[in-house]
Amino acid sequence: KRATKDIVSSIFRKISSTIAEGGTVRISDFGIFSKYKRAERQGYNPAKGTPLTIKSKNVVKFKSSTTLKKVVNS
Repeated sequence: KRATKDIVSSIFRKISSTIAEGGTVRISDFGIFSKYKRAERQGYNPAKGTPLTIKSKNVVKFKSSTTLKKVVNS
């Protein structure tokens, strides 16, 4: 049980570091994870009713495979 947890943690660390470095991670029949830079944009503070600037940031983008889409929609 402990060995399995260590292996899974190691895999997730490797996936995270690859994406953080700008690489893509392809998991067959599942999808593709990649890093995407979201541009700075104008937002709105609903509590105060004032406009504000939302800074640019990096986010993880996921594109699901055709196989995964078929399984989810069956």
